[in-house]
Amino acid sequence: MNNKILLIILAFLISLNLKAQTKNPAFHKVSILDFSLCETTTNDLRKLNNKFKEVIIEEMDLAKGCYGQDSRFTAGRGIYSEDYPGMVFQKAQGSEYISKIRLTKTFNGNLPDSKSVNLKNLVLKDVFEMYPSFKKNWYSRECSKYWRFSNDTISFYVKIDPNKKPQFPIDEAYYLNKPIEGIDLVMSCYRNSKEDEEAVVQSRVVS
Repeated sequence: MNNKILLIILAFLISLNLKAQTKNPAFHKVSILDFSLCETTTNDLRKLNNKFKEVIIEEMDLAKGCYGQDSRFTAGRGIYSEDYPGMVFQKAQGSEYISKIRLTKTFNGNLPDSKSVNLKNLVLKDVFEMYPSFKKNWYSRECSKYWRFSNDTISFYVKIDPNKKPQFPIDEAYYLNKPIEGIDLVMSCYRNSKEDEEAVVQSRVVS
């Protein structure tokens, strides 16, 4: 019986070690101002700063009335502190990991790839200079009020002018000097949440 208990404890310790080694490999890590998606939690933020409060946030890609949702994050709500201007943190669905960070007009700093932005004066042509491949990526949901330019982790939003007729074909030159209304950094935390659940189960078995 003692040997069996030792084996269970050993398996549990090995699983924790593997989790530490595999959670968010470097090439998947998305960090900004020392906050990392799917590593930082809402509890971490509140321990760091007691001014965080819940806020309502507009989902630029998932406007009210849009069909479906993004399962990676809790839409429409986040937490914000004036000590971190221009950053709204949104948690993953079903866990406390931060899976989305909205950068608003008051953000002035570096993106995860070290590119420097000041959203007060950032326009679409600036984004195209930083990310040339985005020139071909004009996306918008039918129910959204914004054009989205994105890859798998970062999205830039420009407001669609409803008075610009016809909307298609897109008059790309018309939007080049339009302001960026917001930036989303998003990552799926499903793997981390699953690993935490397994660790809790194993700890209960050992105890």
